[in-house]
Amino acid sequence: MNESNILKNFGVPVAYEDAHFVASIDEVLIEMYEQAYERMCLEDHAKAERCNSQSLKFAEEIAEKAYKIAWNVTGNEELCSLVSDDLRTLVAIASEAAEDLNQFQRQRIAWYERGHFPCGYHGTFPNGKWVIA
Repeated sequence: MNESNILKNFGVPVAYEDAHFVASIDEVLIEMYEQAYERMCLEDHAKAERCNSQSLKFAEEIAEKAYKIAWNVTGNEELCSLVSDDLRTLVAIASEAAEDLNQFQRQRIAWYERGHFPCGYHGTFPNGKWVIA
């Protein structure tokens, strides 16, 4: 993951058919806690916790940088923690076994690489739309 892309386009509207754009931090926080999306992210979080110490250390370094970037962009502690935790999870899993990433993980990473924050999903994955900030 290219660190320079983290939240580079946060708040910049997207015009992709597979995405729904949200502009406010309040909207982002509402979408993050939608049950189905949160459940899928928590499953990934549990998987990341089983990664080896080297993967977790690398992921922690990225997560710390992501928190600082998110703070500079949003100034919202809760959002900073969500971005940091999600990236920690994805980086740990990817650094341990990138070839084993599932479609949900790959697509979230792709949104981060585009400079956005994937903060939800409308519909049943993979037959819906990403919610992007």
